[in-house]
Amino acid sequence: MAAASAALPLAYAFCKARCPSVGGTPLLVFCHGTGADEHDLLDVGEALSEALGGRLAVLSLRAPIRSDFGGFSWFEGYSAAPTERALRTTVLSSSATVLDVLDKAPALFGTHPSRTVLCGFSQGATIGWSVVTRSWPRADLLAGALLLSGRCFPQHAEEGAPLASAVAPVAELSGRRIFAAHGREDCITPAEIAKESLATATKLGLRVDYSAHSGGHDIPQALLAACAARLESWLHDSAA
Repeated sequence: MAAASAALPLAYAFCKARCPSVGGTPLLVFCHGTGADEHDLLDVGEALSEALGGRLAVLSLRAPIRSDFGGFSWFEGYSAAPTERALRTTVLSSSATVLDVLDKAPALFGTHPSRTVLCGFSQGATIGWSVVTRSWPRADLLAGALLLSGRCFPQHAEEGAPLASAVAPVAELSGRRIFAAHGREDCITPAEIAKESLATATKLGLRVDYSAHSGGHDIPQALLAACAARLESWLHDSAA
């Protein structure tokens, strides 16, 4: 397990795949929620890798902003209540940094460059939404994105908004694979936000596979199983 590298712009934790994979080793990249760190979602990564026979390498990133109450954050405020600074600059800068990681990580860790999947939870999923709306350095940067309990800000689709300035053309967005999920009892990022996010994604031309689960602001076992199923499907397609 690694801690930090001059080759990547963020601190991280990394776990190698236990078993070889037909088509090259896949890489699952995590973005944690507010106030957490790079170790927070490693158990989720381990569970998903085990579900796929130990074939996944797991890279978990540490957000760049130290939170006042401990841990780290991707932007100021929360997904449900971002600050103006977040909407003007920080969401864009953090998502650009994650894009840089996604581009560089396969060469650094020896994984297949077109078999990378991004998984974000809470604020990390909100950054994931920003990543999937942007232009990528190459079309096959991600095999898919798992976006759990996050938010696609409506400003991504508002003409003149800073977030909208970074949105890729519809021709780039339409083929991207996105699985989004939200708990019906989520009181941190309320479920109504999920409906708004889907509406925004539709305006942008994104196609989203969406699932609502019975939990709250968490990743229950049924959601893990759903994520594993999407991973299996996406990685099968990328190996074909």
